[in-house]
Amino acid sequence: MLSVLSPGIIADAGATGGPVLLSGLTAAVSLAAGVRAIGALGFAAAIVFAIAIPRLKYRRNY
Repeated sequence: MLSVLSPGIIADAGATGGPVLLSGLTAAVSLAAGVRAIGALGFAAAIVFAIAIPRLKYRRNY
């Protein structure tokens, strides 16, 4: 039986929901707030990659 929250569905929800949330924030507040939100998300992604990539460095793909 397939799980309801499979990784594909979660990725699709994130890819779809991100722009919707950002456009809602921009419409509610201002364009500057939207730019700041994108910058904050970029820094958050950089932190995640800085933590995750060194852990995966020695993992073999076979």
